[in-house]
Amino acid sequence: MPRRQPSLSALLISCGTLIASATIAADHQIGVGIHYWQTVDSIEGDFGTVDDAGESYLFAYQIRPSQYFRWELDLEFYDEGFQGADEIAISPVAYALVGKGIYGGLGVGVIYSDGFADDNFSDTFYVARAGFDVDLLPHTKIDLHGSYRVGEFDLIDEPSSDTISLGALVRFDF
Repeated sequence: MPRRQPSLSALLISCGTLIASATIAADHQIGVGIHYWQTVDSIEGDFGTVDDAGESYLFAYQIRPSQYFRWELDLEFYDEGFQGADEIAISPVAYALVGKGIYGGLGVGVIYSDGFADDNFSDTFYVARAGFDVDLLPHTKIDLHGSYRVGEFDLIDEPSSDTISLGALVRFDF
């Protein structure tokens, strides 16, 4: 009897089931925190006054499919004036992080504000992040990290006038 090849749909269903079961079995955490940022150089331009230091507040969701790998989605809230915006700004950022305790990873994000002159969205930015994540209490962690943001991915290892920042999050397991 000839051997049948598995169909593409059977393969996709199997992969989807494995991914879903790994996601259900993964650790999930939510967090709140503050992010202090400082530009390396002063920002000049024709778009008015731009803050070169400040803080944002953020909410974070993290999923850990394994002990040493995690995905994180952050939503940051900036006051008016951030990158020249006339209104408050909101920034979703997605990270892929590796490590336990001490960790590092890369992220990508964008900033939205009704106050931006063009289409309300910034250009995409990229983030290199390193930090220390430690248990504070049962089901509660503290995450202290530093980040470096650039406008082009190939510039992530060439510091210039982009943003260096420090952040702190308190995370809760659920």
